[in-house]
Parts: sequence; structure tokens; C-alpha cells
Amino acid sequence: MGEAKNKKRQQVSMRLNILFLIVFLLFSALILRLGLVQIVNGEEYEEELTHVSNQTALVDAPRGLMLDSYGNVVVDNAMELSVTYTNPGNQKQSENA
Repeated sequence: MGEAKNKKRQQVSMRLNILFLIVFLLFSALILRLGLVQIVNGEEYEEELTHVSNQTALVDAPRGLMLDSYGNVVVDNAMELSVTYTNPGNQKQSENA
């Protein structure tokens, strides 16, 4: 009875060691890949970022005033800034995906 229990405990211990080894290898691969992207290719990505142009356009879109029956202003509006992303047209279709 004690021998079977000891054998089962060794199997669980071996499985946990294999699991920890796999997790360690996956995290090592992840850290290696992140280092490759940031350190080796970082300048290339930074240069690509400078080629992207940012354009600011202020567009006033008045909605009008709401008046009550006596002609007093009930609701007024103020211009708010918003962010709008416009896809540049100079990219190929394969780069967008």
C-alpha cells in the first residue's frame, strides 16, 4: 500500500516539474521576443512612427439653440474637441490586415 502511494506521489511530482519547465520555456521565449522587438527592431519601429502624420482639424458643428416659448435660451452648445482616426490611403490592402 505504501509503495503504490509513494509511486503515485513521484508521478505527480514529475508532472509538476514538466509543467513548470514548459511554463519557464514559454516565458523565456516571450521575454526573448519582447527584447528582440524593443532592442533590435526598436529604431526601425520608431522611424516608421515618425512617418505617420498627425493632422489636426477643428470643425465647428453648431447644433443651434433651444428656446422656450418666451424666447429665452434653454440649451446652448459649446464646441468640444474630439479625436477622429482616418485611415491613410497610401497603404496597401495587405498592410491594413
